[in-house]
Amino acid sequence: MIPEKMSSIIFKTSPARWAACKALGWCRPGVYVSRLGGLRIREMPVPPLPSEDWLLCQTLLGGICGTDMNMVYMQQHPGSMLKQFISWPIFLGHENVARIVQTGQRVLIDPPISCAARKIDPLCPPCQEGKSSICWNFDRGSVPAGLGLGYNNFTGGSWSPYFVAHRNQVHVLPDEIPDEQAILIDPVSCSLHAVLRDIPATGEKILVFGTGIIGLGVTLALRALNLAVDITATVRNQHQADLAKRCGADRVVFWKKSGLGDAREELAEITNARSIRLPFRMRFLQGGFDRLYDCTGKIDGLVEAQRLLRSGGRIIIAGTPQLGLIDLTCLWFRELTLIGATGRTVEKLPGQNIPQHNYRHVMDLIQQGKLDLSPLPVALYRQQDYRRALGDMRKRNRNGGVKSAFDFR
Repeated sequence: MIPEKMSSIIFKTSPARWAACKALGWCRPGVYVSRLGGLRIREMPVPPLPSEDWLLCQTLLGGICGTDMNMVYMQQHPGSMLKQFISWPIFLGHENVARIVQTGQRVLIDPPISCAARKIDPLCPPCQEGKSSICWNFDRGSVPAGLGLGYNNFTGGSWSPYFVAHRNQVHVLPDEIPDEQAILIDPVSCSLHAVLRDIPATGEKILVFGTGIIGLGVTLALRALNLAVDITATVRNQHQADLAKRCGADRVVFWKKSGLGDAREELAEITNARSIRLPFRMRFLQGGFDRLYDCTGKIDGLVEAQRLLRSGGRIIIAGTPQLGLIDLTCLWFRELTLIGATGRTVEKLPGQNIPQHNYRHVMDLIQQGKLDLSPLPVALYRQQDYRRALGDMRKRNRNGGVKSAFDFR
């Protein structure tokens, strides 16, 4: 029996609320999940199906993503372009493992609500190529504005017991992949897309900058594709170091505030570069890595990333940095190439002729034994413990966490 209402985690803010939280947040980080913040848990109607092409899904696991954390902790500017493609209040949660109520199938739902779901014909050029994450029409068509699941007011979200999805978003899960690994397929698919956006050349020295789930996923993807590259990963603690090596990093460098000078010297030695020190504690490498995957999701991470590349190097932004000040000197002075990567898409693996969705690629690589997600720990929480779950996510560098999810099973 499907209930009429459900307990949902929703989010809504305003410029005034944003400014108040930012002012207090420096000394009271808990303000973002307080009554002053934009987060609420409310009884909401189970969302109706917008049309016969939509399906009702029952959430099994709802993952907590870095973009969710950016939303809750107000890392987006009130005037961000993303606001054009959101309808309020937001039902939070886009990473998911779910079961289709009508059929009982266990599935993953690809979050973007693109042209096909909006009954837009003809499809926009990105959607024609299977690139629904960069659809041109997130604010048009037969349903309200919304980038996707977790960014709108009409589908529900995976932090709730039920949500709705269009048929073109559905990907059936193989029985042999357990829920706790299936919830990792979405972020690892995003990491795979970041690698496939611009495939490294043989022999490149690569720095995976940041070793959360996206950074670990990049390392896994590089190894699963059997690319002959040298991988260094920056880590915060020994737990991350062990995971990075298990995922295929050749070496790790500890990147902590108390030892950044030593870390830069070590990175310089790896690349036969010089570590140059400037006033105001600024440093950069003269020389450096061929390619860097910025997986920090932070503006200061992107600033540091530019300083660790050789002239002509390439930065792939695999995280989602948004609000902050940035020094772009290295970008133009060294003629760096900056490449954005978002979500998952339909594309070909090296040596293959038939493009597939990244979810399918990741599932195939798991079944072929080329990609192992079992070492990556997933912390599970009940929905009512959402404040603790979000607090633990903020401390994941200290508590060894990689992925957290709400468990509705």
